[in-house]
Amino acid sequence: MVSFVTGAAEEANDPVYRKLRDTSKPRQRGTYKGQNFHAVTEPQRPSLKIVSCAMCGGDHSIFQCKKFKESSPEARCKFARDNRLCFNCLKAGHMSKSCKLARTCSVPGCSQKHSRFLHQVVRSGVVRNVTCDDVRETTHSSPNNASAEASSGFVNAEDRCMVTGAGSTKTALPIVPVKVRSPDGQYCVSTYALLDNGSTTTFCTRALAQSLRLDGRQETLTLSTLGGSGGMETSVVNMTVTDADEQNVVQLRTVYTKEKLPISLMNGATEDEVRRWPHLQGIEVHNMTNGHVDLLIGQDCPEALMPLEVRSSSESSVAPFAVRTVLGWTIQGPVKTPGRQVAFVNFVRNDVELHQKLEKFWKLDFGEELTNDVKGMSVEDRRAVSVMEETVSKVDGHYELAIPFKQRPVNLPNNRLLAEVRLCNLGRKLGHDEQLQQKYCDSMTDMLTKGYASKVKDEDLERDDGAVWYLPHHAVAKKGDKIRIVFDCAARYGGTSLNDQVMQGPDLTNKLVGVLLRFREEPVAVMADVEAMFNQVRVVEKDRDVLRYLWWPGGNQTLEPETYRMNVHLFGQLRWDLESQLLQFCIASNS
Repeated sequence: MVSFVTGAAEEANDPVYRKLRDTSKPRQRGTYKGQNFHAVTEPQRPSLKIVSCAMCGGDHSIFQCKKFKESSPEARCKFARDNRLCFNCLKAGHMSKSCKLARTCSVPGCSQKHSRFLHQVVRSGVVRNVTCDDVRETTHSSPNNASAEASSGFVNAEDRCMVTGAGSTKTALPIVPVKVRSPDGQYCVSTYALLDNGSTTTFCTRALAQSLRLDGRQETLTLSTLGGSGGMETSVVNMTVTDADEQNVVQLRTVYTKEKLPISLMNGATEDEVRRWPHLQGIEVHNMTNGHVDLLIGQDCPEALMPLEVRSSSESSVAPFAVRTVLGWTIQGPVKTPGRQVAFVNFVRNDVELHQKLEKFWKLDFGEELTNDVKGMSVEDRRAVSVMEETVSKVDGHYELAIPFKQRPVNLPNNRLLAEVRLCNLGRKLGHDEQLQQKYCDSMTDMLTKGYASKVKDEDLERDDGAVWYLPHHAVAKKGDKIRIVFDCAARYGGTSLNDQVMQGPDLTNKLVGVLLRFREEPVAVMADVEAMFNQVRVVEKDRDVLRYLWWPGGNQTLEPETYRMNVHLFGQLRWDLESQLLQFCIASNS
């Protein structure tokens, strides 16, 4: 260490070699990559010495000269000829044919060796100067035609790719104005949200969480981004977000807080930028001048990102497109306005730390009180148990219980459209696998034969009292070559799902440690398995219409799908803990 310091000191004090070290630039401080989840890149400025401008004499290149940019291409060409500048690099001392700069005009469709600042379109005696902002004819043009083209902001098929000007492309991000509320609805904040398809997680700023008086649980989050991966301390909160007009509501159940979201409102499209494109006419866009982007909604909330309507240009492949979501219209893609280009790259993937998962596993199976399986119940848990005790009855040798809804009467939207779309997707999947299709049809027929499901009567099809819900369904492989039909009670429509309307109920599952210890108390242990146990517990008649589903008669997809409904409780799909509660209740009843 002493030798190293001595050598470094001698080098720093040497009158010759110390001059070889460039100490004019400060050393850049390192950044912690682990907390980066939003990458921003900006074009680097050239480090070479810039010569004086040939037009105005300023301390900048001619490509950065404002006076040169504001001139017409015809005036720029005349200036280059008068000052004997190369038409390719705009420097004096040589002609464009002998220019060593290996490039041509960057305007699409033009391969001539000149700068795009000198590009002109000449057709039928008309000189067209095509810029990013307007289309104007400088000679032999009708004022009416010129104003019409300028107001439309659209370049025809022959001219749209011929662009002159110094403006760089601006890319619009899907930013929308929203209103965010606390779960109890007491606090409300108006802000902006980025609908990020490249993020698997939803984030908000700590300032937003503090404004809503949200105090979530602390958690260590691992983020994987373009800059690498690393951990960050964060808190997990939940909130409700609506569009600016408060017409649609989206629940954000898992939102991670961060000190700041590096997203600028400059990347939101303005009314003037949208007005330029004919295919975007009539779309209401909010000018984002004040405020901050305090919310980033990722793919873990597909309801907010789902496109309800898309508008794209059939004339140009580089035109922006609009997407309507439940939170409003978003403009995405290049909107072509002058300004310094800033590129935003988003990719976020989060994982909870492994030690937290391990800690949760130990808490579930090896609690501090190994032999005590008694848990306290919340108010909602006691309500769920009360519903089960009040509605249980034995009909034809089967137990029959009501579904423990949070409130009655139930008020659900008509989601038949969702079930039809999911059934159509299922039909395409089954059409590619004859073996799976046969198993699926056999399972559906078996449910009807055994009375687990039944066809809805014609007089009940028009029921519309809010107690009707259609369940999408799909297949899950079991042991061997068997499948199980699973009904998706978590499918969301109109901002809700069947699970959202049902109380979860208490967790009455026995601890694994307690089960193992009790197996050692006596010489003989007995284990039994009741076949199709959950299909033996029926739903009361008045609640069966919330368990409707669509299926083709006999599995024939050429026929119109018919409406059926489940007569029994669904295995492992409803939000309430059906397994443990029914098992405990049946044992208590039989004893």
